[in-house]
Amino acid sequence: RKNKLLSFEIESKMKSLAQNVSSGDTNNYEAQAAQLYWKQLFGSEFKRDRNLSGINELLNYGYMILRAATARSIIGTGLQPSLGIHHKNIKNQFCLVDDIMEVFRPSVDFVVYDLVKNHRQIYLNKITKLELSKIISLDFETNKGASPLSNCLTKLAVSVYKSYENKSPQLDLPKTLLPTYFIDGKI
Repeated sequence: RKNKLLSFEIESKMKSLAQNVSSGDTNNYEAQAAQLYWKQLFGSEFKRDRNLSGINELLNYGYMILRAATARSIIGTGLQPSLGIHHKNIKNQFCLVDDIMEVFRPSVDFVVYDLVKNHRQIYLNKITKLELSKIISLDFETNKGASPLSNCLTKLAVSVYKSYENKSPQLDLPKTLLPTYFIDGKI
């Protein structure tokens, strides 16, 4: 990969934390890794908080677009969006959607990073909404060439359906979980 946002030290620490995450995460390793990740991406003063404005608003809006596209794929495939794999919450009618979209969240993070770093956009406005809405059309490298995120979500939803049907997990994920423009070093 041409573009390297995470230092070797931070990446190593995050990998170590990830390897130690267990069911229930009683040692809070996931939160520790997230704290390192956010500070590396947006600076040492950044705090991820859904209720704050600025960068947090951009992330929230991007995740909302990703969640809506994922829900469309899940429902279109005939899966029940409330029956999650890892996410389980009686008040959340989109647990499976939240499970499926999880792997694509970094795409939103890096689009927001690009908006902040290269375009000096840190507030939700017409420009940032338009840019964030393009997330579902970003290309990802698949076994059959480049494919937009919306198609990758549908392929993944179909593969989840088939995994349940065949009682054998065979997930159809892109080769990389970041858009090709990021991997090619264009941001």
